[in-house]
Parts: sequence; structure tokens; C-alpha cells
Amino acid sequence: MPIQPLKAFQLVSVSGKVIDNVTKETLPGANIILLNHEPLLGTSTNQNGKFILRNVPVGRHSFQVSYLGYQTKTINEILITTGKEVMLTIELTEVVFE
Repeated sequence: MPIQPLKAFQLVSVSGKVIDNVTKETLPGANIILLNHEPLLGTSTNQNGKFILRNVPVGRHSFQVSYLGYQTKTINEILITTGKEVMLTIELTEVVFE
């Protein structure tokens, strides 16, 4: 049986936007981090609340999203595959201090 060449380590991009869960307004400057990955891989949303996180390996991954004044949110077990664009809309909840 012939030896099969190793497939190249495949990396894809994950994109989306971060919004307020009540007003649906975008949140510029929110941080998105790929959890359990070395080296640390993350990005921030642009002025329109949109982001692109490049070089994400294929597989199941969890992401942490944070923004000042909002509850940090963890999104678990997102399946990242080749040939399929992953687009996320992440809603954060504002923290009210009394």
C-alpha cells in the first residue's frame, strides 16, 4: 500500500460581529480570543463591530468574547471546517452597576 502524504495543517478564518443583546448596536473594540490555543490567538472588532480571526485550525473550538461594561461570554464547541465560512453573531449583555 502506498504511503499517503501528510495533509497540510489547514487554517481558516472565523468572522462575525459583536452586538448588544438589547439594543442590537455593534460593539467596536470587543475582544475575541480562541481558547486553549498556543500561541494566544485573538482579535478585536473594528469600528463597525465586525471581526476576522485568521489562522484558526480546523476542529472544534471555544471562543471568549469580552467588552468593557459587558459580561464576558464563552462560546463553546464551534465546528471549524475547511471549505465552509464560519460567521458568528455574538450578543453580549451589559453589566448594570447599582
